[in-house]
Formats: sequence, structure tokens, C-alpha cells
Amino acid sequence: MYCICPAKTECDVCLDNEVNWIVLKITPDLIERLEKANQAINLVDAAFERPLSMHFYDYSPEFLRSVDEMEGPELFETLDDLDSEDKYLIVENLPFNESILTEYVSRVECCHLRVDGAKSMGGQVMWEGYVKHTDVRFYTRWIKIEDLKAALAEKTAVAQEG
Repeated sequence: MYCICPAKTECDVCLDNEVNWIVLKITPDLIERLEKANQAINLVDAAFERPLSMHFYDYSPEFLRSVDEMEGPELFETLDDLDSEDKYLIVENLPFNESILTEYVSRVECCHLRVDGAKSMGGQVMWEGYVKHTDVRFYTRWIKIEDLKAALAEKTAVAQEG
């Protein structure tokens, strides 16, 4: 299972130094880490009685720059739809050739998994960081842990039936 999520880049002149989307492989280990991070913020938040956020170094996703419309028209259209609809996509198999993961990789540093303690954001995570050796900052959309967990549980149930 994979989560494909748009990302935004903040820069004056990016010059191809950007992160436009991520591909996150959904595994039991990933779900466990995200849930532990969420539990940690809930404990700290309860102690301080105010919303805050926690950041953990995490390079779980593949960070990718924009895909040329000519090289991947279907993928370009899918990513464009996700971006305009403020969504992310969870799929069992990648809807594109895996070579895209190496051809369009964006090298990143100081990448953090962010968990927010605000009640309205509970159970959601996002990634943020910098494109390597630049001041170009990127951040993803908020992703619900429960959506990732449900997708993995559904895949596991189907595998056990078959």
C-alpha cells in the first residue's frame, strides 16, 4: 500500500529544487511509529494543557519533484487533481512506473515528521524539511493516521481471505 500526497515548496526562485509530492509506503512499522508519535504528543499536550507540535527526524517517504506532463501524462493529471482537490491518494499499487521514484527524486535534509497537539489536528501527521543544500522549504498535506491504518488493515484482510 502507498500514500501519494502533494507537497508545497516555499522559495523565491526554486530552479528545479523542489518537492512537489511524496510517495509513502504504508507498512505495519510505519503505522506503529506514527501512532507512538501521536501518543507522545497527546501525553505532552495533556501535561501542558495547550496545543503544541512535536517534530521527529523521519525520511520514510520518497520526496519527488514535479513530473513533466510529456513524460507521465496520467500521473501528471492524477497529481494535479490531488493538488487542486486538497487530497491525498491511497493505492495498493503505484499507478506509474517505479523508475519515476529515482528519476524525479528530490534530495532532502532536516526532514521532520510533524505531529500536532491541537484537538482539531489529532491523529494527523505531515512531513516538512528542506531541499538538500538550499533554503528551499517544503511541507506536505496533513495525512490522517487512521486512513493509513485502515488501508493497511483492508489489504491484510484481503490477503488473509485469498
